[in-house]
Amino acid sequence: MNIELANGSEGYIPPPEQHALGGYTTWPARTAALEVQAEPRIVATVLSLLEKVAGRPRRLAIPGPASYTEHILASRPLAYWRLEEMEGRIAHDATVREHHGVFENQIAHYLPGADLPGFGRNFSINRAVHLAGGRIATRIAIPAESYSAEFWFWNGLPNDARAVTGYLLEASPGADRTNGDILGLGGSGGATKPGRFFLTLGQPRSLCLSGNTEISPKTWHHVVLTRSGSWVAVYLDGKSEPEIAGDAGVPQQSTHVSFLVGSRHDVDSSLEGKLDEIALYDRPLTRAEVAEHFHAARRGQER
Repeated sequence: MNIELANGSEGYIPPPEQHALGGYTTWPARTAALEVQAEPRIVATVLSLLEKVAGRPRRLAIPGPASYTEHILASRPLAYWRLEEMEGRIAHDATVREHHGVFENQIAHYLPGADLPGFGRNFSINRAVHLAGGRIATRIAIPAESYSAEFWFWNGLPNDARAVTGYLLEASPGADRTNGDILGLGGSGGATKPGRFFLTLGQPRSLCLSGNTEISPKTWHHVVLTRSGSWVAVYLDGKSEPEIAGDAGVPQQSTHVSFLVGSRHDVDSSLEGKLDEIALYDRPLTRAEVAEHFHAARRGQER
């Protein structure tokens, strides 16, 4: 246990990402006037002192194995972000490929994630990242005409709070992020019903497909977007029939895809909520795989 000096007080000492979000804990005051980078510097100093006392180096905080994780890794994703980081700007890849993601803009680390048996391990809490205008980005070698993106999300806004409740994913061939597949959650704008998925495709965005299921706010949901040539499908919560499916035309030929999770390229109407367990594949997942992954999270150690 680390105990500060008697009568010493620096008030709240938020990490740098909390300063970006603002709020009363970050306001300068006579009882809280440390610099923005004070928290990581204090942590680094305390850890180095503990290393000196213990006579051995610190250990990295690596999440333990979970039943759901085993199922995802068995499907051989090219990138898998479990999003249990306590700090930093990197979403670490749980595969051996080191296809890490980057946290952009405003986020908060280590919030409670989906409370499902498959995510549990030794009574610990599953963790997730909370987006507050932020997103996760990567550019990865995946064929633009054959990929899958799988993740869990929690929307924190009412479904009629704004024209688009939130953009969940953009997958764009090449690097310009302007001509790909965009998955969003409808709002009060009228193009699609509030709380329903919609998918816009290509450039110009003349094609829009929409779903029928209203997705309740502040609840965790599993979603998979797949593309196979011109065919796209969006699966919700492990259902065998896709929520959205249709011919979207052949995408621009590219050997790389730029992914933005929780936003689109212009940062308009980004998801205000949480993301967890993001996996990217260089092939379309089958319906059986989608259902198996969803039920693995709900069953826990059951096979």
